[in-house]
Amino acid sequence: MRGVVKGTAFEIEVSITLSNLQGFVEVRNLQVYSHFLKKPTEIDRLILSPWGLFSIEAKSFTNYLRGEYEDKNWVGTTGQTNTVIFNPVVQNYEHIRSLKNALCPIIGEYVRIENLVVAPDSCNIISNFEGAMNLSNMTNLLARRALGKPTVHNLSDIARAIDLARVR
Repeated sequence: MRGVVKGTAFEIEVSITLSNLQGFVEVRNLQVYSHFLKKPTEIDRLILSPWGLFSIEAKSFTNYLRGEYEDKNWVGTTGQTNTVIFNPVVQNYEHIRSLKNALCPIIGEYVRIENLVVAPDSCNIISNFEGAMNLSNMTNLLARRALGKPTVHNLSDIARAIDLARVR
Protein backbone atom coordinates (compact mmCIF):
# COMPACT_ATOMS: atom_id res chain seq x y z
CA MET A 1 0.00 0.00 0.00
CA ARG A 2 2.89 2.35 0.74
CA GLY A 3 4.03 2.25 -2.92
CA VAL A 4 0.56 3.29 -4.04
CA VAL A 5 0.60 6.28 -1.67
CA LYS A 6 4.11 7.30 -2.82
CA GLY A 7 3.09 6.86 -6.46
CA THR A 8 0.01 8.99 -5.98
CA ALA A 9 2.02 11.68 -4.18
CA PHE A 10 4.52 11.84 -7.05
CA GLU A 11 1.72 11.96 -9.64
CA ILE A 12 0.30 14.95 -7.73
CA GLU A 13 3.77 16.56 -7.86
CA VAL A 14 3.81 15.99 -11.64
CA SER A 15 0.36 17.62 -11.91
CA ILE A 16 1.45 20.67 -9.90
CA THR A 17 4.52 21.05 -12.10
CA LEU A 18 2.44 20.76 -15.28
CA SER A 19 -0.08 23.32 -14.02
CA ASN A 20 2.72 25.92 -14.08
CA LEU A 21 3.36 25.43 -17.81
CA GLN A 22 1.41 27.62 -20.24
CA GLY A 23 -0.36 25.89 -23.12
CA PHE A 24 -0.23 22.34 -21.76
CA VAL A 25 -3.41 20.52 -20.75
CA GLU A 26 -3.18 17.51 -18.48
CA VAL A 27 -5.52 14.52 -18.56
CA ARG A 28 -5.12 12.44 -15.39
CA ASN A 29 -5.54 8.68 -15.04
CA LEU A 30 -7.02 8.19 -18.50
CA GLN A 31 -8.40 4.70 -18.96
CA VAL A 32 -8.67 3.31 -22.48
CA TYR A 33 -9.41 -0.20 -23.64
CA SER A 34 -6.43 -2.36 -24.65
CA HIS A 35 -7.30 -5.01 -27.20
CA PHE A 36 -3.91 -6.62 -26.53
CA LEU A 37 -4.51 -6.91 -22.77
CA LYS A 38 -8.28 -7.45 -23.25
CA LYS A 39 -9.00 -4.97 -20.46
CA PRO A 40 -8.70 -1.25 -19.76
CA THR A 41 -5.26 0.24 -19.27
CA GLU A 42 -4.52 3.51 -17.49
CA ILE A 43 -2.31 6.37 -18.65
CA ASP A 44 -0.95 8.15 -15.55
CA ARG A 45 -0.79 11.55 -17.24
CA LEU A 46 -1.52 12.54 -20.84
CA ILE A 47 -0.34 15.97 -21.88
CA LEU A 48 -2.03 17.76 -24.77
CA SER A 49 -0.38 20.78 -26.33
CA PRO A 50 0.06 22.50 -29.68
CA TRP A 51 3.67 21.22 -29.54
CA GLY A 52 2.87 17.54 -29.11
CA LEU A 53 1.07 14.89 -27.12
CA PHE A 54 2.95 13.16 -24.32
CA SER A 55 2.06 10.04 -22.35
CA ILE A 56 3.73 10.09 -18.95
CA GLU A 57 4.40 6.95 -16.97
CA ALA A 58 5.24 8.29 -13.50
CA LYS A 59 7.57 6.24 -11.29
CA SER A 60 8.05 7.38 -7.70
CA PHE A 61 11.40 5.70 -6.91
CA THR A 62 13.62 8.15 -5.06
CA ASN A 63 17.10 6.55 -5.34
CA TYR A 64 17.46 4.69 -8.64
CA LEU A 65 15.52 3.54 -11.66
CA ARG A 66 17.55 1.11 -13.75
CA GLY A 67 16.73 -0.63 -17.00
CA GLU A 68 17.42 -0.67 -20.69
CA TYR A 69 14.93 -0.10 -23.47
CA GLU A 70 14.99 -3.80 -24.41
CA ASP A 71 14.83 -5.25 -20.86
CA LYS A 72 11.71 -7.09 -19.73
CA ASN A 73 12.02 -5.69 -16.21
CA TRP A 74 13.57 -2.65 -14.57
CA VAL A 75 14.62 -2.14 -10.96
CA GLY A 76 13.47 0.80 -8.89
CA THR A 77 15.06 1.66 -5.55
CA THR A 78 13.71 3.74 -2.69
CA GLY A 79 15.80 3.72 0.47
CA GLN A 80 17.18 0.18 0.85
CA THR A 81 14.28 -1.43 -1.01
CA ASN A 82 14.74 -2.69 -4.57
CA THR A 83 11.57 -3.36 -6.53
CA VAL A 84 11.48 -5.24 -9.82
CA ILE A 85 8.89 -3.71 -12.16
CA PHE A 86 7.71 -4.45 -15.68
CA ASN A 87 9.58 -2.26 -18.18
CA PRO A 88 7.78 1.13 -17.92
CA VAL A 89 8.71 2.00 -21.52
CA VAL A 90 6.86 -1.06 -22.81
CA GLN A 91 4.04 -0.44 -20.32
CA ASN A 92 3.62 3.09 -21.64
CA TYR A 93 3.86 1.95 -25.28
CA GLU A 94 0.84 -0.27 -24.64
CA HIS A 95 -1.01 2.74 -23.19
CA ILE A 96 -0.08 4.77 -26.27
CA ARG A 97 -1.01 2.01 -28.71
CA SER A 98 -4.39 1.57 -27.01
CA LEU A 99 -5.10 5.30 -27.12
CA LYS A 100 -4.03 5.60 -30.78
CA ASN A 101 -6.27 2.66 -31.70
CA ALA A 102 -9.19 4.27 -29.86
CA LEU A 103 -8.63 7.71 -31.43
CA CYS A 104 -8.04 6.69 -35.05
CA PRO A 105 -11.64 5.67 -35.89
CA ILE A 106 -12.91 8.89 -34.30
CA ILE A 107 -10.55 11.43 -35.89
CA GLY A 108 -9.57 9.44 -38.98
CA GLU A 109 -5.81 9.35 -38.42
CA TYR A 110 -3.17 8.12 -36.04
CA VAL A 111 -1.71 10.81 -33.82
CA ARG A 112 1.87 10.94 -32.62
CA ILE A 113 2.15 10.49 -28.85
CA GLU A 114 5.55 10.64 -27.18
CA ASN A 115 6.53 8.16 -24.49
CA LEU A 116 7.98 9.68 -21.30
CA VAL A 117 8.95 7.78 -18.14
CA VAL A 118 9.33 10.35 -15.37
CA ALA A 119 10.83 9.97 -11.89
CA PRO A 120 11.52 12.45 -9.06
CA ASP A 121 14.59 14.65 -9.32
CA SER A 122 16.21 12.69 -6.47
CA CYS A 123 16.16 9.54 -8.60
CA ASN A 124 19.28 8.53 -10.53
CA ILE A 125 17.98 7.11 -13.82
CA ILE A 126 20.24 4.57 -15.49
CA SER A 127 18.79 3.73 -18.90
CA ASN A 128 19.50 3.92 -22.61
CA PHE A 129 15.94 5.14 -23.24
CA GLU A 130 16.11 8.89 -23.80
CA GLY A 131 12.46 9.33 -22.80
CA ALA A 132 13.30 8.27 -19.21
CA MET A 133 13.93 11.46 -17.29
CA ASN A 134 13.59 13.31 -14.03
CA LEU A 135 10.70 15.69 -13.42
CA SER A 136 12.79 18.84 -13.93
CA ASN A 137 14.13 17.45 -17.23
CA MET A 138 10.55 16.79 -18.37
CA THR A 139 9.66 20.38 -17.46
CA ASN A 140 12.64 21.65 -19.47
CA LEU A 141 11.73 19.45 -22.44
CA LEU A 142 8.17 20.76 -22.52
CA ALA A 143 9.30 24.36 -22.08
CA ARG A 144 11.74 23.98 -25.00
CA ARG A 145 8.99 22.49 -27.15
CA ALA A 146 6.77 25.47 -26.37
CA LEU A 147 9.38 27.74 -27.96
CA GLY A 148 8.98 25.98 -31.31
CA LYS A 149 6.30 25.97 -33.96
CA PRO A 150 3.05 24.19 -33.15
CA THR A 151 2.86 20.72 -34.66
CA VAL A 152 -0.63 19.70 -33.50
CA HIS A 153 -3.28 21.66 -35.33
CA ASN A 154 -6.40 19.64 -34.50
CA LEU A 155 -6.03 19.74 -30.71
CA SER A 156 -9.70 20.40 -29.97
CA ASP A 157 -10.70 17.43 -32.16
CA ILE A 158 -8.18 15.25 -30.36
CA ALA A 159 -9.45 16.40 -26.94
CA ARG A 160 -13.05 15.56 -27.90
CA ALA A 161 -11.94 12.18 -29.27
CA ILE A 162 -10.07 11.39 -26.05
CA ASP A 163 -13.23 12.09 -24.08
CA LEU A 164 -15.14 9.69 -26.36
CA ALA A 165 -12.42 7.01 -26.13
CA ARG A 166 -12.30 7.09 -22.31
CA VAL A 167 -13.46 3.90 -20.54
CA ARG A 168 -16.16 4.88 -18.08
